[in-house]
Amino acid sequence: RGECGFDEATAALARLIPVGVRIWLVRPVGYENRDYYRRLLRYVHRNGDIGLALVRAGYAEAYVKYPHPREAHYVAAERAARSNSRGLWQLCGHP
Repeated sequence: RGECGFDEATAALARLIPVGVRIWLVRPVGYENRDYYRRLLRYVHRNGDIGLALVRAGYAEAYVKYPHPREAHYVAAERAARSNSRGLWQLCGHP
């Protein structure tokens, strides 16, 4: 909250996952169930990977601190969003 693009990113997520729709939480095979902070590690799906869709649209960054199976796809999507000034890259220069 209060950061450049917060409202736009929130609206993008709401378009991808409207209230009341069914989503699937997908655990990466071979990876821990929770991270260091006890957060559940899952990909969120509804007609595809929601996190990847947000990165492609420029409303999220690829998180690479901890390796994950889809990391290369996320990094490529962020690179494309940056180079095409999508989402927050256009609004804020960077998320």
